[in-house]
Amino acid sequence: MISVRGDAGRILIGKQLLPQTGEKCQALGFFGQCSIITDANVGPLLADRVKQSVESAGFRSMTITIRAGEKSKTFKLAGTICDAMITAGLDRDGFLIVRKDDGTDTLILAGGVRAAGA
Repeated sequence: MISVRGDAGRILIGKQLLPQTGEKCQALGFFGQCSIITDANVGPLLADRVKQSVESAGFRSMTITIRAGEKSKTFKLAGTICDAMITAGLDRDGFLIVRKDDGTDTLILAGGVRAAGA
């Protein structure tokens, strides 16, 4: 597994990461609630596995599913996603999980500003 840390979060690349998502988030010091952001193509295939993993690790989670495709990636949609997270109670302790759909298990973890080492 490769782990890259930047100011905005961490990127994990490796095999079979999805079932380990909750465990990896704990190891990185995240706590609280998370938002799993996916699209309409990937979500039905993988979102439940990520949700089960993070909830098994003691995190509360919510899933936000957007339309698939580049046309759905807009600032307006970003605002809608932020509004949904605020409404659900995601706060400074919360974090995001986004799976890059490139054929590898690539998890982008961001947020958790009070998480250890963040």
